[in-house]
Amino acid sequence: MSKLRNVNELRWRSRGPRLPDTVLDAVTLKIQASLPPTYREYLAQMDGGRLANATFTCEGREWIMEGIYPVAEATDRGAKLQKAGKLPEGIIPIAFLPDINAAERKGPPVVFMDVAGTGQVYIRTNTRARWGEEDSVFVIAKSFGAFLDGLGHPGGELKPQRAKAAKKKTAAKKKTAKKKPAAKKKATKKKSGKKR
Repeated sequence: MSKLRNVNELRWRSRGPRLPDTVLDAVTLKIQASLPPTYREYLAQMDGGRLANATFTCEGREWIMEGIYPVAEATDRGAKLQKAGKLPEGIIPIAFLPDINAAERKGPPVVFMDVAGTGQVYIRTNTRARWGEEDSVFVIAKSFGAFLDGLGHPGGELKPQRAKAAKKKTAAKKKTAKKKPAAKKKATKKKSGKKR
């Protein structure tokens, strides 16, 4: 069993409450399957939330994550999709992305998890696609914990190793900026001295 990433490492716009074991046990009864261990551990820390600037990579493409569904919403959405025949039993939507196909009216890509079997995490890039279509449904992680481990931040976010180098560059730029006005003042004094 893999250990869950510290969810505080990610930047959150909003976060859901911690869920007690009694609620998690009720969810298990509702979906008629035990929750994957890392997903249950995550829900014990927070019940969904909106992310700020988090991404993951799949099939060589970087995807922006908007948020993770609260478990009640995830199970309700999953039940509706299963009832409509659009999703196999035991699969629930767990996360959502911005609607990149708004003009085509395909709907936003959605991240799903197999809660009844393997615990694998999938992305369906076209909401109109059937579940088994290979060009629209991809496995992106072996578990919810691995999925969280794969979340990062796009360009502009400094990594700890790069932060010191960036601070040195900023400090060097400030020193250079301070020297330039002083050099101009000296040149002005020399010119004014010649005129007199």
